[in-house]
Amino acid sequence: RSRSHGETDDDPPFVLSELPLVQSLVCGVILINTVIIGAETMLIQEAVWRERFQTAEMCFTFFYAAELALRIHDYGMKKLLFEREDWLATCFDAVIVVVCLAEAIDSLVSSPGDGKKKSGSNPALSTLRILRATRALRFLKFVKELQVVMVSSVKAMLKFGTLVLMVLFMFAIVATNYMWDADDPNIVDLYGNLGRSMLSLFQMMTLDDWVASSRMVMRDYPGMIVFYLLFIFVGGLSLISVVPSIFIELHMKDQKAEEDHAEFLVKQAKREKVAQMVERLFDIIDADGGGSVSLEEMQSALTDKAEMDKLKTSLAELGVTDREFRAFRFGLYELWE
Repeated sequence: RSRSHGETDDDPPFVLSELPLVQSLVCGVILINTVIIGAETMLIQEAVWRERFQTAEMCFTFFYAAELALRIHDYGMKKLLFEREDWLATCFDAVIVVVCLAEAIDSLVSSPGDGKKKSGSNPALSTLRILRATRALRFLKFVKELQVVMVSSVKAMLKFGTLVLMVLFMFAIVATNYMWDADDPNIVDLYGNLGRSMLSLFQMMTLDDWVASSRMVMRDYPGMIVFYLLFIFVGGLSLISVVPSIFIELHMKDQKAEEDHAEFLVKQAKREKVAQMVERLFDIIDADGGGSVSLEEMQSALTDKAEMDKLKTSLAELGVTDREFRAFRFGLYELWE
């Protein structure tokens, strides 16, 4: 049986939930469920479809619950949720199943008192159903290949978000202290406190109608032109230009990592080939099967043409070229000297 993602050496020899047929079935059901959620959203105002979609959703919920129960039966609760390599994704799956079960129970026990919610479904729980679609990502191989890049991107964006927050915080303090008591109520609405100032400056950072809002302020505070020019340069132009550079740097790091990995594989293949060559040499010299070779025997074999021809023929079966064989033999000469 092929080892699936997240499987360890301590897993049971036969795992029903990891069979390719079962995995394909689960992935197919997830995709169908996602399509139905989209169709339900498109027909959300059609009362005749609501009960049908709710019934279908309960069927999907029971399927997911049964699939989770099967995985718990195969691995055990503790091992499945906390000891496997993919424990985090498994916990996420379990949370989604529990939330969907809560939605199903809520739909069954709640009474349709509201005219808009004839199905009795809780909107907050219904919204979380789309998270089921994320479960299909673990079946896609390219997502696993992009995992390192995605994690690096998230870390870089968190650092960038921290920098943006600091810039907004500092400029918002200046703006609030200057304009919190302005005579114009529109200016007070924009810069009356720290939160309003940060929101207004963030909107200006995106260059959304910044000219009109800045002109309104500069009619009462002409000196703020310096503030706005500095903020637009630092927050609107400089910081925004950092975003593409972040992803370019991540791409370069990812490319460098791929090149290093390819170089490592080449070196590893060479080491394995050298190890096989030494092993064949030892087998040929140790003709008596004693398990040891003396220095004299090694030197004698290197000068014995028949022994070297025999070694060359044996190494050719491993794909060793004449050039590699000569380099190997020359290296042994240097070693003994």
